Amino acid sequence: MARGKGLPAGFRRKKDKDGNETGRLEYRFMIGRDRYSVTGSTVGECRRLEQEKRDFIAEHSYIRNDRITLGQYFDEWMKAKAGTVKESTLYTNQVEFRPVLDRIGSERVSTLERRQIIALQGDLALTYTTQGVNYRITLLRSVLKSAVMDDIILKNPCDGIKPLKRTEQPASETIHRAMTQEEQSIFFRAAARSWYYELFLFLIQTGLRNGEACALKWSDIDYGKSVIHVRRTLIHTKKGFEMGRDAKSRAGMRDIPITEDIRETLRRQREKVQAVFGGRLSLNGFIFLNMQGGMIYPGSVYTSMKNICSRVGLERLGVHAFRDTFATRCIEQGMNPQTLKTILGHSSLAMTMDLYAHVLPNTKAEEMEKIRIIV
Repeated sequence: MARGKGLPAGFRRKKDKDGNETGRLEYRFMIGRDRYSVTGSTVGECRRLEQEKRDFIAEHSYIRNDRITLGQYFDEWMKAKAGTVKESTLYTNQVEFRPVLDRIGSERVSTLERRQIIALQGDLALTYTTQGVNYRITLLRSVLKSAVMDDIILKNPCDGIKPLKRTEQPASETIHRAMTQEEQSIFFRAAARSWYYELFLFLIQTGLRNGEACALKWSDIDYGKSVIHVRRTLIHTKKGFEMGRDAKSRAGMRDIPITEDIRETLRRQREKVQAVFGGRLSLNGFIFLNMQGGMIYPGSVYTSMKNICSRVGLERLGVHAFRDTFATRCIEQGMNPQTLKTILGHSSLAMTMDLYAHVLPNTKAEEMEKIRIIV
């Protein structure tokens, strides 16, 4: 089949079995040592089809065990995880592993050595917290564990590497700690004119996670049974924040009793939204809105809280501090830990006590005063 006049290299005009031109073009090209061809009506269509074929082959091509790089294997590992773990977890892994790939992603998995991982650990420690470094090395260990199972390497080079000792205060003692009563008073006085004031109140009154509160709709408020149905949360994916169908876990799907304080906060929020945006509230509408009437994103709530703390001289606190404060106040006032576990949506009592029972010094003193040991 002869090349037609005016056609770029590699292009030919298609002919039928009788030698007549069909009006279509064929384009032949090489990928490695293999020859491929595509057929189209125009040069442009053939170029597009060529690129599609190249992309498909690149995506589905098999890379030999001795040649695959850590970056290529991590992509395979992530694809294998899809559908078995939450999308938000995949997104977190993708983001958190990027510093590892930036440093050793081009290295072949088969050549990675223990000394190289120790050097990576030290390099990461120059930029990231101890917890951040340990998380990334643990993730790398999981990836390379799969590489052992795939017969790419005989031994995991991460095995035997000890995690770094924590050098900074844990988040439970800094931005995630419970507020003292004095800090609560200072914060809420300063936040009184904030657009998010009712949301702040709601978080500390219910112990809800930030994403759970931002995802709540008026239809989730059951005034008849006097409970809040927690069924959804905002999840962070590679596309941004999206509405999760369920709460964080099976235990996270729960009903929280509505107290008089919570009822008053919801009333204030309803009246504020109606005054600003007008009209009747839709049961399908979100309870807490941004200043444009749309969905609130968790980052906006944190920014507002950080600015308030800075303005009044409070140590920086994260939004999770409201949840810690709620749990601590509940423990201080004698709530049964099993009840608190259910309200917080934890899957185990140990999780509740380990994470949220931050007993304040004065509480410990008060509890000790109650103890009488007779000898």
